[in-house]
Amino acid sequence: MESDPLQTFNIKTTYQLLHSRALCAVCGASAIGRNFDALTCLSCKAFFRRNAYNDHLIFTCRTSGLCTITTLTRRHCSACRLKKCFQQGMKKELIRSLSAITHVTSATVKNRSQCQLLKPAT
Repeated sequence: MESDPLQTFNIKTTYQLLHSRALCAVCGASAIGRNFDALTCLSCKAFFRRNAYNDHLIFTCRTSGLCTITTLTRRHCSACRLKKCFQQGMKKELIRSLSAITHVTSATVKNRSQCQLLKPAT
């Protein structure tokens, strides 16, 4: 059976990240991988996914956009955090739509069930 080079790359990349102690480009927490084209932690990944398409006018900074975003302050100013996400290269175009997520999930479930059918009985 042939191995998928992309899956092998992802496994190696994840292993390297776990052992290199890579840091989130947005807040400096431990990174979990590249998300939306930037190295981020789980918290910043979720924040960006939830807020990237929101109108920037709903977030306002009390300090004229001069907040420092760290693991301790990342929840204090959503405007500066979102701005830093974009500055670090995160791309909202890479966020999957709900229909794309549903399609990938159903394909994964189908593939796993087919693999179970192909396994020899023990």
